[in-house]
Amino acid sequence: MGIYSISSSNAMKTFREKIQEKTEVVLPDNAKNRDYKIVAISNQDANNELLFKQLKMGFKPKWFCVLRMREPNTSKILNRRKDPILLEEDIASIKNSLYSELYSSKWEKKRNRAKSIWGIEYQRNPDNPHINLLIEELPFPYNDYRNVLVLMDRLLPQLCKSLSNYKKDTDIQPVSYSEGICDYITKESGWENKTILHNLCDYYENQLELSF
Repeated sequence: MGIYSISSSNAMKTFREKIQEKTEVVLPDNAKNRDYKIVAISNQDANNELLFKQLKMGFKPKWFCVLRMREPNTSKILNRRKDPILLEEDIASIKNSLYSELYSSKWEKKRNRAKSIWGIEYQRNPDNPHINLLIEELPFPYNDYRNVLVLMDRLLPQLCKSLSNYKKDTDIQPVSYSEGICDYITKESGWENKTILHNLCDYYENQLELSF
């Protein structure tokens, strides 16, 4: 199943079961001179639970795309990379350009458009993260691998200055194991990186209702 696979037993565990398995953590003695026990629930667990629920509700990712951002070779670009709000604005602009190409500028009014999940990953490079995109099957003519690659690697960088314009700087993979890829794109979830850009994702209704 490749690097995106995870064991099915782990993928199928509910958020409730994961909570019950967590080890108790004791805070330092200088925390009001008392031992505080907390349940260590990671952000990755929460993100995975949300994404797994989306799969159950009908989300069917067809493509996993890694979109690399333009190198921060000016102070202006670097500042936008380091500011989470500005970074999300740039990625929102990328989504708008992508969906405008797929469905026209009025894409937000189209009810049966391909749903997508947007996330960011740093890979030890805090100045220039890349985008992890899970997206459902796209409309003609972008309904096969070759044309999806042309769309993401050639056309989209021309429309978006914030994306790298180097050829073959985009990676496209068909999704054959949805739960495994969800686990992969949330692997950096933590206090400094939430990984999933919830404001940009196309969620089914009641997506934030956890199962406990």
